[in-house]
Amino acid sequence: MSLLSVDRLCIGPVDSAAAPIVDGLSFTLSRGDSLAIVGESGSGKTQAVLSLLGLQGAGLRVSGSARFDGIELIGARDSMLDVVRGTRIGMVFQDPASSLNPYLTVGMQIGESLEVHRGLSRAESHRVALRLLDAVRVADAARRLLQYPHELSGGMRQRVMLAAALACRPELLIADEPTTALDATVQRQLITLLRELQRDFALSLLLITHDLGVVGELCTRTLVMYAGRVMEEGDSERLLRAPTHPYTQALLRARPRLDTDPDAPMFAIAGSLTRAEISPLACCFAPRCEHAVDLCYRLRPPPESVADGVRHCHRRPEDIATAPG
Repeated sequence: MSLLSVDRLCIGPVDSAAAPIVDGLSFTLSRGDSLAIVGESGSGKTQAVLSLLGLQGAGLRVSGSARFDGIELIGARDSMLDVVRGTRIGMVFQDPASSLNPYLTVGMQIGESLEVHRGLSRAESHRVALRLLDAVRVADAARRLLQYPHELSGGMRQRVMLAAALACRPELLIADEPTTALDATVQRQLITLLRELQRDFALSLLLITHDLGVVGELCTRTLVMYAGRVMEEGDSERLLRAPTHPYTQALLRARPRLDTDPDAPMFAIAGSLTRAEISPLACCFAPRCEHAVDLCYRLRPPPESVADGVRHCHRRPEDIATAPG
């Protein structure tokens, strides 16, 4: 059963004819399932999820539909969103250093949502916050509750954000780049923790990331975005093994590998994401695509069903799996 259903979501400046930040995003997320939205910086993935909670930036217009368990989120009043935000949907923001209040202790920040949304007393919220820190594997939790964010490491702050997001036992957890800026060991610990939390709390997980290595370990399905549009979506294992879109192929080729010559130059996608060069009538990736043909510059590719999802590309999968051109 679908928990979250997004249909033709568009986000763009209110007073500008500039290219939209998000252009026709559609996906569904079932209860207990996990979906990763992948793309390079500027692809629109973070703005897309912020708009679901009414947190998009000022001066942006949002259209389309996003239904959470039957509740329409787009255009909803703040009073309606307050019923959902922090209670049924929890979010871990991209940068815990700027998301946590430097003037409040860890215990006060976790306890705030418990007091506001669940009506707990200060003493009760303290006890629940202690259990939550234990659940996210924070050692010496009683002492950490009394500390301020600047006294914690990056990995510890990320765990505190997780504890705060889980305080009201949400049905959906949105995690925006949760492993960014963490060293490899802490990343591994956090990935394991997210897997365990999804199981223990019966969570649906919406993961925002540019790290394809994280995707395969956390999410059953993956959606790849570029310049605000969907390039392809499908089963994560299949998509990472046999992508059907040139952009996904390029992302995978750009990953560092242990079996390559360390002195060889790394693969890089030609050009850069420049929205001013993107035509609304054409494929947005065509200017950087080594497989592009004339049709790609003239016509926006329609959605094409594949065995486990959808792709937006004029070229056949078997053509792009061989040689460019």
